[in-house]
This record gives sequence, C-alpha cells and structure tokens, in this order.
Amino acid sequence: MKIILLFLVGICLWSNTQAGEYKAETNDLFIPEKEENINILDFHDISINPTNILTDDSCKWLVDDAKWFFTPHAAFGPQDELVQIEVVRDTLIGDRVCSILGVYRQNEFLSGSEVVVFYEKENEKVYFVEEDEFKLLFDFSPDFFIGDTISYHLPNNLEYYDISSSSGEFLPTGEPLKHHNTGHEWITLPNGDQLRVVNTEIIDYSEENCFVMGNVIDGIGSVLGLMGQNCSQLTIGFAGFFRCFQSATLNYTAVEEGCLLTSVNEIAESKVSVYPNPTNGLIKIDTDQNFSSIKIFNVAGRLLLDQNFTNEINIGVFVSGIYLLELSGKDEVYRKKIILKE
Repeated sequence: MKIILLFLVGICLWSNTQAGEYKAETNDLFIPEKEENINILDFHDISINPTNILTDDSCKWLVDDAKWFFTPHAAFGPQDELVQIEVVRDTLIGDRVCSILGVYRQNEFLSGSEVVVFYEKENEKVYFVEEDEFKLLFDFSPDFFIGDTISYHLPNNLEYYDISSSSGEFLPTGEPLKHHNTGHEWITLPNGDQLRVVNTEIIDYSEENCFVMGNVIDGIGSVLGLMGQNCSQLTIGFAGFFRCFQSATLNYTAVEEGCLLTSVNEIAESKVSVYPNPTNGLIKIDTDQNFSSIKIFNVAGRLLLDQNFTNEINIGVFVSGIYLLELSGKDEVYRKKIILKE
C-alpha cells in the first residue's frame, strides 16, 4: 500500500533554533479533540499542495497506520497486558503536517495521552510539540556518531508512555536531558535490510529525577518504552519490554511471540525446580514439562540468551544482578527471577 506523505519544502527557513527546539507561531498550535475532524489531513486523499507541500512515501513516523506494541511491567506474572501506541490522526501546525500519537491499553484509548510529533525528514529527527515549541525527541540521523552528545526533551504526559515499574514517578521539568552515543548494534531484517541500534547513556542527570532511553532503534524509538524509562526500577516482578513495530514501510518484531498476546499457560512453581538461586553462574533445571527453549532477559527486558532447552545453563558471563529466566513450550511458559552473585 502506497502511503502519501506531505512534507514542507520550506523546512530550511525555520529559525529561533535552541537546544533542539523550534519556536512555533502561537496561533498555529491547534489540536482538535479526538472526535472532531477540523484541520485533520488524510494522506490517502491529498496528494499535493502546489504552494509548499510535496509528496513522499519514505517517512516511518508520519504514516497513519504506524503502531508500537509493548508489554508493561507486572509485579506478579503472568504479563497479560498489552500497551499499544499508534498514530491516531494527523493535523496541521502552521504549514507543517504533524502526527498525533495516542496510547491504548487493553484496546481502550487513554484520553490525555495525545502527543503531537513532527518528523523532519531532511535531518531524520523527530520533534514533539508542546508549549508552542517543537522540541527534539529522537535523532535518527546517520550523523549521530559514537561519542556524540544530544539534548532532547520529554512530554509532560510522559506517564502514559512509561511501561516501567516506576511509571509516573519521573516528572519532566522542561529542561533538556542529555545522553551520548556509546556504540552501535545492527538488526538484520528478513528482507536483508539493517536497522541501527544506538546504545545511549544519560549524562548530567539528577538521581532524584532521572530518565534513560537505553537502546534506541532508528525509525522506531527506545526499547525500554517508546520514550525510555525511569532510572529507578523495582527489583520484583517482570520488566516491561518492547514487542514490535508495524507500519507500511517497516515491520520489526523483537520477540518470538509477536505483536499481540497469545493464550499461554503459566506453569506453576511447584512443577519446575531451578537451583541454586542466588547463583554464581551455573543454573540447574529439574522438570517434567515439555519445554523447548530457554531465554534470559535483563531487568530492562533485553533478551541476552536464547537457546534450545537443556537442564543446565551457565550465565556467569553476565555481570552480577537480577535476571529473568523464561522456559517456553508450545502452549506453556515458566518464568523465574534469578540473582547472579559476584
């Protein structure tokens, strides 16, 4: 399906640039209510505005069917909730075509979760609009090199997008956050295309009010939650994690189970014995269940190990801390928190 994207030719005429922000004209900032149709553009209906808007089909952030899927933190298993973020509609701010993101939990739209975002294609940057300003959220440009530092902002309604155990505890102050690029990884898609993953580390932060992006996938966002997560996390329960991203131009699935939740039986603790725990690295598993795979996740939900099931594994190569062991079968799953000692 061909998606028609409208993009402003006069992007280079923007002014008043400061710390990743663009000043918007006060009278231009208009966001209609969800049920209204004023100023809403449908890319399927409009192909070109002869004065100052071009068509394009390469922007992942401004297609009207883009969706992000996450599983949020759960204090006690199983993790049977789904967070879906999607482009719910489009709007104009001045001459700029913007998208409005919204959050769904268990298929119910969360009123107040709307964030207006704008994709600057020329420099591959994403801004959100707040308080009459375009504020930098993501820098997907290839010019963001290892060692570079970037200043970015987070919206005031961030709590709707935080899937961590500390959701709602971080309060955006309006001041920019800073992180630097500490390295790159690459994801190879089934069609052979590659996605860059930028490893980031926050700098110049307050321990009382700290938020991190972690690993950021180009064209998608943070794997800790679309906009990251609070630095302070509970050590109990199961960490939230990124499931997949879908759009007309890019599809990426991070977990074997796919985007949507499926019916899986949670195996009782009494049917599986995992020991020793805490461990120095060696883990033994006694069970009569027909598991086929073993996975190890860190507290941020990142998959560290994925292999065929065996009754003994060694995680001593990882740093000391808390990990999640997941044993999976055809229609069953068992999860156990593992403490790795120094």
